[in-house]
Amino acid sequence: MFPYVFDIRTVKDKKIILPLLGVIFLISCANQKKIDKPKGFFLPALIIIERHIQEGTKYDGPKCPYYPSCSAYGKRAIRDHSLMGFLMTMDRLFFRESGSYHQKYFVTPKRLSEHIRFYNPVSDDIPIYMEKHGSLYKDEF
Repeated sequence: MFPYVFDIRTVKDKKIILPLLGVIFLISCANQKKIDKPKGFFLPALIIIERHIQEGTKYDGPKCPYYPSCSAYGKRAIRDHSLMGFLMTMDRLFFRESGSYHQKYFVTPKRLSEHIRFYNPVSDDIPIYMEKHGSLYKDEF
């Protein structure tokens, strides 16, 4: 990363090093690509989602009005897009649960879900991806 050997003892203002390393860490988390076994900052979020899938849905049943389910959406978004995926998951969980779904989303066909759900994949929430590749909805149906 640095073209020379970095030695903290040679830095005159050591108070700036910790915030600088924090910014570098956050940027590296935001830029990471899809990985099979995530490490780092968002691993606790993925563990919580996995535990919810194993225990919460088992006892409570599926409650998410979207397809893919909120937990599947969160896992994929965080694994594929890191910080942006985490923010997308929070948006879906806390801000989209109210309102009229039928005005914003298409109903999922029965071959994808037995229950009435509204189609909202991760790729449809990323404007840059949609401009390059189009919506999965258009490709799927």
